[in-house]
Amino acid sequence: MTLRQWPVLVAIAIGLLLFAAETVSLSGSVGSDFWVFHLAVKRVLADPATLYHDYHGIVGSAERLLGFLYPPPSIAMLLPLGLGTPEQGYAVLRWGALFAVIGALWIWMRMLAREGVATPPMLTRIALVLLALVTGPVFTCRHGQVDTLVLFIIVGGMTLAWQTNGRLRALGGAVLAFGAWVKIYPVLILVGLLFDGKRRVAVFAGFAAGGVLVALLAAMVFPLQVWIDFFRDMLPVMAQRTIINVDNQSLSADIVRLWVPHAQVMSSFDAVVVPAPVRLGVALLGLAIIAAMQWRVVRTGAPSLIVAASVMAVISLIAPLGWGHSYAYVLPLMVMVAAQAIAGRRWLWLGIAALAWIAITVPAHRQLGFADWSSPLWHLVYSRYALATLGLLVAAWALAGRERGPLSKVR
Repeated sequence: MTLRQWPVLVAIAIGLLLFAAETVSLSGSVGSDFWVFHLAVKRVLADPATLYHDYHGIVGSAERLLGFLYPPPSIAMLLPLGLGTPEQGYAVLRWGALFAVIGALWIWMRMLAREGVATPPMLTRIALVLLALVTGPVFTCRHGQVDTLVLFIIVGGMTLAWQTNGRLRALGGAVLAFGAWVKIYPVLILVGLLFDGKRRVAVFAGFAAGGVLVALLAAMVFPLQVWIDFFRDMLPVMAQRTIINVDNQSLSADIVRLWVPHAQVMSSFDAVVVPAPVRLGVALLGLAIIAAMQWRVVRTGAPSLIVAASVMAVISLIAPLGWGHSYAYVLPLMVMVAAQAIAGRRWLWLGIAALAWIAITVPAHRQLGFADWSSPLWHLVYSRYALATLGLLVAAWALAGRERGPLSKVR
């Protein structure tokens, strides 16, 4: 055992202890978000036309941002959650969420090494993945959400899209299209490929074909009215709103909370209309981050996966409902920055990654009483997921200039 291995072993021990504590805290409960998926599947199995007919009503669900808010084809992924008893369905989601993030991050680390991104030894990579497993986003997904499953779809699609074989790239696009029918976020991966000429054509073609195929298959199950319910009556209403509770860590919610009464953001889940300038500003910021990282990679010759990691992180920032679990998409960026910093002995940026890990390990819904409501510190504390993500993006920008090599070019 060398002296250099001790910090890694300590990190593994911390990860294991936190994982055990989180697992114990989840025992005997069924996450509230799980019931949304479970009941939606039950309705579809009884009558596909009733997908959005929960007790809030179609417009009521959209206005409150409560109930089942996913497009019809998403039921294909959620179907196992409605089979059997609620306890059995919850166990599927809980362990599926865990194994999905393990698989996604392990595949991601292998992709980084293959594409020429500096990575540390195996034991250190195990420690990084383990520490990611105990962050707030993963804990919340294990409590009943599906973002780690979508993360696995995104990383799996990217793995295929980054292959040299054109057919595999097209298949990767199709996988991303399926993910986009669950949650729209995988579409942003295509933005990161706009200037990638060798991959772009095959991936975009696969995405288009896969998207159409999924829609056609879903159209065989759901009548036309269900599609009208979602795209005409629900989606335009949802797109304008955010929930102001502190559990929502999106940039839109962080900004809106600046002028919302304290009691409202701590105890209620009210959905409010986000002013159009705020919505536009957040969207433009996300696109600017992606464009800036793309420029940085082209300028330095760094691997294009750095752009992909940044795109996934932007998903969490710009989603109007960026609950704590939505920051699962930041985890590939976090482990990448930490891996680069360790491999290159860039301790400043490793410190940034460590601070980001601390910030998002405390679940977003946990109310912390050490900051007075009227102080700027309060707003910083309850915007910590977004601030941690921005810090990681700055670190990725800085480290990108040091990532060069033959594998950094598109093959």
